Amino acid sequence: MRELEEQQQAQFAEEVSIEVAVERWLKSICAEIENKHTQKKYGTTARKILSWAIAKKFVVLSQVRTDALDEWKTQWSLNAKRPDDCMGKNGFVAKFE
Repeated sequence: MRELEEQQQAQFAEEVSIEVAVERWLKSICAEIENKHTQKKYGTTARKILSWAIAKKFVVLSQVRTDALDEWKTQWSLNAKRPDDCMGKNGFVAKFE
């Protein structure tokens, strides 16, 4: 049993964290976009993704499943309980920082 736990911990250590993945994604997107306003919108989206992942206690990408993403999308609305879920049903940010 201990060996299995050690193996799982080793695998977990090799995985990409959500924070690192989102930062890399944002950096690569912003490198291609010169418009600062558009970059800011992507930054807001990145912040919302990280906030959602933290709320769900997700740490690495392999923890994120399509069911969890689908559930999150159902919570998007202009009057969402969580400020970071204030988005239109199509995913566009409805309220800004």
